Amino acid sequence: MDKNLLFSYGDAKLLPLGILRVSAKDKVSGGVRILRRIIAMKTEFDDALRGMYRDYDEVHPQEEDQYRAIGSLSVFTFVFGLASALAFFSWTMLIVPVAGLVVGFLAIQKILAAPTIMGGLRLTVIGLILSFVFGVCGAFTQYYSYYYSVPAGYIPIAFVPEDDYNYPTLAADRKSDAIPQEIQLLDNQRVFIQGYVHPSTKEQTGLTKFALVRILNPSGFSSATLHPTDMVLVELKNGQTISYRTKPIRIGGVLHVRTNYSFENLPYMIEADVVR
Repeated sequence: MDKNLLFSYGDAKLLPLGILRVSAKDKVSGGVRILRRIIAMKTEFDDALRGMYRDYDEVHPQEEDQYRAIGSLSVFTFVFGLASALAFFSWTMLIVPVAGLVVGFLAIQKILAAPTIMGGLRLTVIGLILSFVFGVCGAFTQYYSYYYSVPAGYIPIAFVPEDDYNYPTLAADRKSDAIPQEIQLLDNQRVFIQGYVHPSTKEQTGLTKFALVRILNPSGFSSATLHPTDMVLVELKNGQTISYRTKPIRIGGVLHVRTNYSFENLPYMIEADVVR
C-alpha cells in the first residue's frame, strides 16, 4: 500500500478504502478537547459580558454612590444653630445666631463651588434655619422682656386698677382723697410704673424732670379731669435724659409718698434709675 495515500488525524488512520479507524481512546480524547473548547468559549463570553457592565459603570457613575466630604463649616453651622437657643436668655447671646448665619452662607458658597466633592448641604440648611428661628424669637423675647417685663427688684404699681394685673394702685379714695395704705407701705421702695410724659413741659429734649400722667386724650394733651394722684413727679438719676414723646414710657425707681398733697405738691415722686 502506498504510504502517500495514508493520512492521519491524531491517532486515527484513514485507509485507502476511506475507512476511518478510531480507537476508544481517541474518542475520549476528542470529546475532552471539544468540552474544553466549549468551556473556554463560555469563559470568554462571561469575561466580555462583565467588561460591558464594567464599562457602563465607568461611563455612567451613580452620584449617590460617590463619597462627598462634609466640610467643617457645615458642622459649625449646625452647632451654631443649636447654640442659638441661648439668645432667649441674654442680649449678648444674639451674636450666636448671627455667627451661625454668616458661617452657614459661607458653607453654602463652598458647597456650590464644588458640588461633586463637598457634601453637607442639608446639614448646613438645617443649621441656617435653626439660627434664623432662634435668633428672631430670641430677639423678640429680649425686646419684650426689656420693655414690658418688670425689672428684678422692682415692685410693679399702676395708676388705677387693671383687669389683667392685681398691682397696687396710686388712685386715692375720691371721697377722702386718702392715699391707699398699700401705696404708703411702698414709701422709699423701688417701684415700676407705666405712664405718659405730661405735655406741659417746655423742653422737648434733654428732660431730667417731668410729670408722669396716667393718660393722654387723643389730641395728645393730658385730660383736664386729672386728679393729683393721677400724676407722678419723676426725677431722672445717673445722668439720664429723655425726649418728649406721646407713646407710653416705663419708669422704675425709688418711690416717695406725701400724704398731704396738692397739684403744686404732688403726692408721689420717683427718683428714677430705669427708663424704658
